[in-house]
Amino acid sequence: MERMNVPPTRFNLLKLKREQATLKTGHDLLEQKREALLEELKREVMALKQEAYLASEELKSALRALAKAQGEAHLQLQSFRRTEIEVSEQARSLMGVRVSVYRVYRRPTGKIIFPPGFESPSVEVVSQAFFQLIEELSKLAELEASIMSFAREMKRMQRRVNALENIFLPLYEETISFISDSLEEREREELVSLKAVKEKRPG
Repeated sequence: MERMNVPPTRFNLLKLKREQATLKTGHDLLEQKREALLEELKREVMALKQEAYLASEELKSALRALAKAQGEAHLQLQSFRRTEIEVSEQARSLMGVRVSVYRVYRRPTGKIIFPPGFESPSVEVVSQAFFQLIEELSKLAELEASIMSFAREMKRMQRRVNALENIFLPLYEETISFISDSLEEREREELVSLKAVKEKRPG
């Protein structure tokens, strides 16, 4: 197995053991963060499924309101109040991961124009229903973007964990083992030499 090309000295042994301990601590922290990210990713996926259902229901509600308004007043889409929809994006950090937060704003820019004799409050109901639909869709987009961010962070985290487990920690382990064995062998040789010197001395 591959090892570092360093002299087998006690200084290097102590230095590498300290570095190894730091790497192991880092590995444990990465594992903890990876597990926490995985749990958060599961929650986000569950929330996405729920939000997709809510958006589907809002779409059905909006279409029903539209059909009712058109049936009651024989109105076309140009009869609606002109409204500008603004969507703002803000960033927040969740467990060190940058995620986007969307906010939807509704700002009327004109008056409702009804054909004579066809005034109906259903038009405003339709407008509100579609605005609520846009809000749900923005939440859906927010969750999808968040899931993608967490998934990318998970992949990055997994690459770092794999590098520690498969490259750096084995490299340190092998090098430390080599230096320890070399030092022990050197000590045995020194003991043998010292014993031989003592035996040669005149009693």
